[in-house]
Amino acid sequence: MDRAHGLPFLLCGPGPLRPIARAASVVPMPHTILLIDADAKRALAVAQALTAARQDGPELCTAASLEAACTHIAQGGVDLVVCARLLPDGAARSLAPRLGGLPAIVLVEPGREAEAADAMHAGFSDYAVCDAAGSYLAVLPTQAKAAFERARAHGTLLRQHALLEAILHTQAQFITARGDSHAPMRALLPRLLDLTGSAFGFLGEVEHGPDGLPALCVHAITDIAWDGGSRGRHAASAQEGMVFSNLDSLFGAALSTREPVLSNDPAADPRGSGLPPGHPPLTAFLGLPILAGDRLVAMLGLANRPGGYAGADAQFLQPLLGAIGQLVQARRAETANRVTQARLQAATAQLAQKTHALEDTLDSMAQGIIRIGSDDRVQLYNPRLLELLDLSADLMARHPTLREVGQLMIERGDYDGPASMIEPPLRTQLVRELATGEGHLPEDYVRRTPGGRVLQVHTRRTADGGRVRTFTDVTARHDSEHALRIATAEIERLAYYDELTGLPNRRQLQTLLADAVRRAAEAGVHGAPPRPASTARCCTWTSTTSRASTTRSATAAATSCWPRWRSASRRRSMRRPRWGGPAATSSPSSSTACTRRRRRPRPKPRRSRRPSSPH
Repeated sequence: MDRAHGLPFLLCGPGPLRPIARAASVVPMPHTILLIDADAKRALAVAQALTAARQDGPELCTAASLEAACTHIAQGGVDLVVCARLLPDGAARSLAPRLGGLPAIVLVEPGREAEAADAMHAGFSDYAVCDAAGSYLAVLPTQAKAAFERARAHGTLLRQHALLEAILHTQAQFITARGDSHAPMRALLPRLLDLTGSAFGFLGEVEHGPDGLPALCVHAITDIAWDGGSRGRHAASAQEGMVFSNLDSLFGAALSTREPVLSNDPAADPRGSGLPPGHPPLTAFLGLPILAGDRLVAMLGLANRPGGYAGADAQFLQPLLGAIGQLVQARRAETANRVTQARLQAATAQLAQKTHALEDTLDSMAQGIIRIGSDDRVQLYNPRLLELLDLSADLMARHPTLREVGQLMIERGDYDGPASMIEPPLRTQLVRELATGEGHLPEDYVRRTPGGRVLQVHTRRTADGGRVRTFTDVTARHDSEHALRIATAEIERLAYYDELTGLPNRRQLQTLLADAVRRAAEAGVHGAPPRPASTARCCTWTSTTSRASTTRSATAAATSCWPRWRSASRRRSMRRPRWGGPAATSSPSSSTACTRRRRRPRPKPRRSRRPSSPH
């Protein structure tokens, strides 16, 4: 929006801020009487009677014809009209349409009372019968005063009526404008100018910047453009408005003090800085801040009322200003509410979108998931959970407690026996948690369902005291691991045992021998461990080198075990059918013959001829 280059530049300027009580003195409105009479003698008598009623005397203007009287009335400043019944250019009744609400007294001759009534019906306030004795002159000042007071009272009523109409019109404009303050204020400003008799003015809202200082955003301003630049700025302000932020000015004083600012001599007022070149002269200014409660929300500026402004003008406009303040505040509240509603709708739409995305994600998850609140009640779950745990959708739809779900699973035997793959201590904790809500389960454990699924269960605690538990189907992995263990055992059997005889093969002997060497080296043993005499088949001999001694000891230890393996293998081979021979069932005689077979004596080990090491 454009900065202040239009109307209130006339109000801008340095100078100390002063309260309204110290503003320039108000010029009183003069009481001017227009006397219209072609009879000079009667006109002089009437003038003397009217001026003698007051010490200072009213200002008296005279006219001898209707044409001259109309000229005076058009110039303004006339408060009361006294007119003779008949004038050279017409009757007094024909002047009634030109009065414009001015109080008027018609002077009639005796016997012409009917014409006086006709004039009063046309718009005159009163009449006086001009008798030859001149007694009417004694009561004429009283009649003039009464007519003037009645006219003032009637004018006040009309202004108040116009004020009420302006209030109603403003309310209707603000209601139908739907949050736009420009249109209602542009429609209201001409009414305010008519009510106060001002030549031009402005009306706008007050906004506070980041520094807390007020600035006036003008929504309505009188077009007083005097050159191309000012006309362009006024046209731009009609669309975007103007911003006046200079507080060192007449309108700035109203914004700073929140009090009416009245100046009937702006050129000499120290709070103004004069006018830009070409600006129309400024003769009077009235700045009225508009409050809503204790908050400054708007401001009205009026200028160039004939005769200046008075404090009564500010008081007269207070009802309308109060209504404007409440309407502006209501409009701001409505705007803020619309912004809040828009944000709420956007947040709601975003939340709905996220909720939909979350539901899609939960529905497409391969894991079953359940969220349990701090009140031990199910808050969230997905369809996969119902499938894995074989739970009813109707049960979970009413968000049951964990105890209800657990009781159902306990009753149907989900955790009974070794088939559940849960160790007894863990099974006890699990049943206690499901049945009573107590107990502390490990974060991860594996269980089998009655349907044969193997599930890995993971539990995570939330910040609000709830729990999120996931169920992963690891049946395929479990079966694969079991099959792998069986295959590994079979491969190991094929690697270390002969397929035909079922006896340990050379590879197993070498493995056992290497393992014995390793354990002997780790234990620091350089010979075979002592064995009972009945089972000893070899003796230990030493060598000069530790490595040779260790190797021989390991060899002796492995060799000592060979007769037992051989006997066991022989017994197994007796139960097996021979390749191409008879069945495994052999006769006792053959068995006895085998057992009585003479064994070949083992050669005795030679003792080392070298002396053993002293160490």
